[in-house]
Amino acid sequence: MVTPQPCILLVDDDDALLQALPEALALRMPAIQVQVCVSAVEALERIRQYDYDAIISDIKMPGMDGLALLTRIKELRPETPTLLITGHGEHDLTIQALRGGAYDFIQKPLDRDYFVAALQRAIQAYGLRRRYVSNNRHWNVMPNRSRPWWRNERASWWKPTRPKTRFSAWLPTN
Repeated sequence: MVTPQPCILLVDDDDALLQALPEALALRMPAIQVQVCVSAVEALERIRQYDYDAIISDIKMPGMDGLALLTRIKELRPETPTLLITGHGEHDLTIQALRGGAYDFIQKPLDRDYFVAALQRAIQAYGLRRRYVSNNRHWNVMPNRSRPWWRNERASWWKPTRPKTRFSAWLPTN
């Protein structure tokens, strides 16, 4: 089975990073496609059109910042892993990002080994999720539900025969 080439989206307002990071990733992860955006608005347009394997975004950007972008990504593509990078190492910012659903939070200057490892984990986790969902479609298992449809929905002919409370049927009636 041939797997498609992973594709990631890099969102940052820094032109130097937008040039250097895809080149570094091409050396360490040659089987990856990197698309770049200079603004969060442009990134949202692309995210609506394409399902990326991972999204990398800076937090501090003009216009819409990375945390607002993360919120919108979680609305559009809730399963896509999003890694946030920043040069501002505030503890509160890290907590906000991780509580907002970020897959990882990486500080600038980037430790390339850590960054590549985090990105590989994110791509692998998303690929496994995709495979799980596609392999279990014939079971009618919804991706965000833990139980099959026949346990969540009762047949239209089924009527409960006992009262709604568990123990009221055992109480004596006077």
